Amino acid sequence: MEKKYERNTGLDVLRVIACFMVVFLHVSSRFFSAVPIDTFNWKVYTFYDACVRSAVPLFVMLSGVFFLAPREMTLKKLYGKYIIRLAAAYVIWSALYTIYDVLAGEVPFKLRSILHAWIEGPAHLWYIPMLIGLYVISPFLKKITQLSSKKLVEYGLILFAGASLIRTITYIPIFPGHTTFVLLSEQLPLSYILRYYSYFLLGWFLVNFPVRSNWRKWIYAGGLVSPFLCAVTTVLVSMKKGVAAEDLFSNFTLFTLLEAMAIFMISSRYSSFRKKWKPALEFLSSCTLGIYLSHILVLRLLASWIDLASLNALWMVPLVSLVVFFVSLLLTMALRSVKGVHKLV
Repeated sequence: MEKKYERNTGLDVLRVIACFMVVFLHVSSRFFSAVPIDTFNWKVYTFYDACVRSAVPLFVMLSGVFFLAPREMTLKKLYGKYIIRLAAAYVIWSALYTIYDVLAGEVPFKLRSILHAWIEGPAHLWYIPMLIGLYVISPFLKKITQLSSKKLVEYGLILFAGASLIRTITYIPIFPGHTTFVLLSEQLPLSYILRYYSYFLLGWFLVNFPVRSNWRKWIYAGGLVSPFLCAVTTVLVSMKKGVAAEDLFSNFTLFTLLEAMAIFMISSRYSSFRKKWKPALEFLSSCTLGIYLSHILVLRLLASWIDLASLNALWMVPLVSLVVFFVSLLLTMALRSVKGVHKLV
């Protein structure tokens, strides 16, 4: 008989936080490359962006916790319950965004153009095919967790951190010895290590093997200072290049990795919530896919009514993020009440 696992409400809270971070990220990054780098607003966008760059890695880590858990997951269940649902959501939501783009004049009213836009999907939906890929290989990754020792998995994660460090330095031309690190990175197989399956495994590892207290303090400290270091370094690199440089916002820099680990560890460790709150938190957690799928549409509509770039970014980004998040939540709740449609959100 399959073992029953107690639901970790802390992970539900983390899923909601990560979802809001995604919305916040897309609001703050909307004008990152369009605003002059010597303006106040651009610096605010840069700082806000750096604070929420771990959103997608956090989602991937959460998926790793679930799909690598020692519970039964047949291929029939994997494809029938999870992969087909994501694939259908991609097809339908990409079609909706394509229709919107055609009506807005951003996609020509030609069969080839419409078909290409539909297949490619809006930029933020890249996450869905990537997640499907992780689900597809999850049975193999689960075997790794089952057959490997803790030390072997730790070894893999250390390689992940080391590769992230080297990749981060290659993005900083003002770093001493930068050229040497670039040459080194070209000779090392970093691209094989810096993949989302590393975050998938990391989430599972952090839940099943709590980090020692001395290391935990260093990770918390690193997660706290990483957004500031990332923002300051991005400003300096951009000033040197004369254009907005977003390389350090990659999901595979050391800044993003430390931020993701710190947030994940805090949320998964401190999961004490009043019993009466748990149903609401679980419900909000179940709505995050719908919010992710729909929030860009809500943001585009809002941006078509209001000139967001003209507003002070310091208050515009958090306020618009809250509005977009809650409107997307209401839209998701409405869609979930429609029979047959609820599986697409």
